[in-house]
Amino acid sequence: MNRFKLVLVIVVLIAFYQVSLPNDSLVIKPKVVFVAQDVADAYDHAGCTPDLLRILKISFKRKHPDMFVNYDVKKLMNNDIGPYYIFNKKYCDKIGKILGANIFVMSRLVLVGHDEKGKCEGDLYDVQVKVYSRINEKETMILKLSKVPVYKFDELFEGKEEEYIRKILEAGSS
Repeated sequence: MNRFKLVLVIVVLIAFYQVSLPNDSLVIKPKVVFVAQDVADAYDHAGCTPDLLRILKISFKRKHPDMFVNYDVKKLMNNDIGPYYIFNKKYCDKIGKILGANIFVMSRLVLVGHDEKGKCEGDLYDVQVKVYSRINEKETMILKLSKVPVYKFDELFEGKEEEYIRKILEAGSS
């Protein structure tokens, strides 16, 4: 009988503890990382890879510093994780475990035309941006455009930061 009472007390304590928890303690907090830029399929190796998400990343970090996770390439490499050409959720679990992220903003840039002068500023890219969430195990494309010149990359997000941050957080929520 004493064993039964002990089990009953434990069950009641566990139930009381769960009921007394604040609602937000059961919610997984978003931790967002903007992973490395990816120039796929036609990489030119000329050092011209543009930072597509620069403006969006800066804005996100400023507005949500508690949710922002720094993309620490050195830390990844020290843990034998190659940080390059990530546009696939299969790499996100490893990166998430090392960096503490659960939402990944990934970009793919496919070079489709070179600047005639060879200066990179006029290069054209097919652009894709997607979000993968380890919280809900879903991938969501938030931007897909063709033949975008490098000099227009900042214009894709300027003045639209709030809209894209909302898309990222919605895609990552459970």
